Amino acid sequence: MANRSNKHIIRPLLAIMTAVFIFTSLTAAQQQAKPQVPQKPVPIYGDAIIIGALHEPDILVPILAPEGTSQDIVGLLFNGVTKFDKDLNVIPDLAQKWEISDDGLTITFYLRQNVRWHDGKLFTADDVKFTYEKLIDPDIKTLYSGAFGKIAELKTPDRFTVQVVYKEPFSPGLADWAVKIMPKHILENQDLNAAEFSKNPVGTGPYKFKSWKPGERIDLEFNPDYFEGRPSIDRVVYKIMPDQAAMLTELKSQTIDMMQLTPGQYKQETDDDAFKTSFNKFRYPSLRYTFIAYNLQDPRFKERSIRRAVNSALDQNAIVRDVLMGCGRVCTAPFPPDGWAYNKEIAPMKCDKRWAKMLLEQAGWRDTDKDGLINKNGKPFEFTLLFNEGIEEHKAVADIFQKKLSELGIRVNIKALSASDLQEKVLNKKEFEAAILERSFPKDPEGYADGLGFITYKSEMIKNLLEKARRSFDQESRASFYKEIHRIIDAEQPRLFLYTPDQLRAVHKRFRGPRPGLNGMLYNITDWRAPKAEQKYLKQPAQ
Repeated sequence: MANRSNKHIIRPLLAIMTAVFIFTSLTAAQQQAKPQVPQKPVPIYGDAIIIGALHEPDILVPILAPEGTSQDIVGLLFNGVTKFDKDLNVIPDLAQKWEISDDGLTITFYLRQNVRWHDGKLFTADDVKFTYEKLIDPDIKTLYSGAFGKIAELKTPDRFTVQVVYKEPFSPGLADWAVKIMPKHILENQDLNAAEFSKNPVGTGPYKFKSWKPGERIDLEFNPDYFEGRPSIDRVVYKIMPDQAAMLTELKSQTIDMMQLTPGQYKQETDDDAFKTSFNKFRYPSLRYTFIAYNLQDPRFKERSIRRAVNSALDQNAIVRDVLMGCGRVCTAPFPPDGWAYNKEIAPMKCDKRWAKMLLEQAGWRDTDKDGLINKNGKPFEFTLLFNEGIEEHKAVADIFQKKLSELGIRVNIKALSASDLQEKVLNKKEFEAAILERSFPKDPEGYADGLGFITYKSEMIKNLLEKARRSFDQESRASFYKEIHRIIDAEQPRLFLYTPDQLRAVHKRFRGPRPGLNGMLYNITDWRAPKAEQKYLKQPAQ
């Protein structure tokens, strides 16, 4: 009887438990089936990042600031109408969108209406027009005026609309408008070339200028009203250092948080466990390239066969391996190797001494007096190669170039000059035979045209291809024209393209968010952050 009674109790219980299990399982399945709404990360504010800098800024007026530390700081203080993303695509900045007319002559920018200058004044189309007028002013010593001369008219139909009318279709115009915009209400009555504004700049960017101690440091602080939201890191400090060795010492003692490394520092001096515990190292493509320029007014270098012979004497891959310790790559054109304009089908010229000698003999250069030097019409093949005394890698390249050309019977004298003297002789006076130079890849390949003149190279084919590229607003179409330009450059060899060095950076591990790319390291610094528990500078950075 007891067993039968228990069965009467157990069976209903099992039924109830089964029902509960099924209901619970269905409920759980329904909950799992619901789409999960991603949680937005909670902003983390605070701390400071101290960046080591070898060179003190020259000037912080946007359209006058040269490349390097000056432009890095300007980039944190100011904005352009457009800007570049990680991979150098043009995206909106002060403009929220734009339209291009069917005939390609007019770009209409629609500006953001919630942007304020650091002094609280509203940013408007008048500031864009003012900046444009200064860019085309012949009395302003700007490096960035070239493309703006192609504008027929700039109109401001209302406070937040800018219409740019070009003389002819000009697709690179979108990239050119990444130039930083200046405040009209502060600068309209100042002489930009001598403006006090440089010592207390006012921009629209994510950081505001705080102080400048000449020879020591420049301090920036976050902009609480930045139109894209305040940056997470409170302060950015540029600390001026005397040399690379001193900078690395300070990095290891953690009195600075970030610096650019030399190949030797990257490969050998920062490879220990202690360093890796505190710092992340980054290696990414730079926007700079090194090449040997020839003065094409020199009768010897006017001949394409001579340039090809001389260029084939060097092994660019060996230079990357030996001079850069592998931290770089060969390039064959003035376009970033990872960029959309680069023709990846073009290989470096093969190093071939026998072929080079044959080309030289065909051009009439022979060692007729058996003194080890080739000559023509009684004159030996001898020239001077200039280089920047402050760049160790260029000295190493000069030594290799001298040795390799001696094997062809060519005497190369090498001469070191200061950066300013080199610029004066090569770029301004063109009083040189050959020179090792370093330039920046243009962020838009149109910028290559600006570098043609200083080596007196002229090509009607390249000129026509550049015109076609300017008229196309389709990137794939433009790329086809630049790749053809690359092919012509490879055939003509007007310069000896050597390499593009890698950017080598060390950043303290407490900072999250660095994602370096073709556009460098700092383009997304507003996204960098340091967890509260790891923040070092709670109030002011160390002095």
